[in-house]
Amino acid sequence: DFGKISVFSTATKTFTLTNDLQQSVLATINYDYEELSSSSPVSQVIGPSQTAGFEFKFKSEKPLTFAKPIQYTINGQHTFPVNIAAQVIPIDVQLSRSSIEFRFSHDSDTPIVKETVALINKSNGQAQFNFTGMNNVFSLNVVTGTIKALKTTNVEITYKPTNHPHDELTLVLNIVGGPSRSLKLIGDCGSPKCSLSKRNIAFGLIPIGLTKSQQLKISNTSEDDAIYTVSHSDLSELTISPMNGMIRSKESIISIDLQVNSSLFIQHPSDSCYCRCESTCVSCLWPI
Repeated sequence: DFGKISVFSTATKTFTLTNDLQQSVLATINYDYEELSSSSPVSQVIGPSQTAGFEFKFKSEKPLTFAKPIQYTINGQHTFPVNIAAQVIPIDVQLSRSSIEFRFSHDSDTPIVKETVALINKSNGQAQFNFTGMNNVFSLNVVTGTIKALKTTNVEITYKPTNHPHDELTLVLNIVGGPSRSLKLIGDCGSPKCSLSKRNIAFGLIPIGLTKSQQLKISNTSEDDAIYTVSHSDLSELTISPMNGMIRSKESIISIDLQVNSSLFIQHPSDSCYCRCESTCVSCLWPI
């Protein structure tokens, strides 16, 4: 009796025959079913007062209840039955959480939130999985993979909001040989509303090798904390600090430093920021 085994997994049992006679005998086993096709050996000679072992290997690619006899024969004349029983069940992978809410903490200073979900393989066989249904707001560090029998794999999920205050998504965890699972993701960044103290920053003429600084205020006029980030073209002469942070319904100041090492002409960038500014995006403030 193999008991309960998972689809695609192989269970092994040893079947022994003892020769009580004073002469050798030839034992042959007919592995008549596909589920037992990997069993061995088919036959062997058993000496007087000796014991021989046969490895019965059972594997099925679909759930089923197996209860059938096979035959073994001694010296090609005497046949005896052996009953084989097994219950093959689907691969069982559980999620540690059925839903995840992503919220920025009070000390957040980056425009992303990360959470972890555990994939628990409760089967006695290896599980193959893949996730479907992702978008550019919710991303995973592991989309497809395998989980060893009775082991756990952690998957990290990143929430990177755009200009929507609320996002929802349902991921599907697909399991080869088992039922799929659903994971609901809910992202909430509130409705921050920010304004800028200047629409343009003019640095004027700067001698080569010198640094000139300007300051820009970003004000959060809403009831929700605002997470901001600054993006711009790849300009080695331009230093911005801090590049991201949180504004708690008050004021936050970022300092833009510009150092010129040669003649420079900065094109107007077209990147966007994460907070919904009333005027111009933070990253569009330095046409010179």
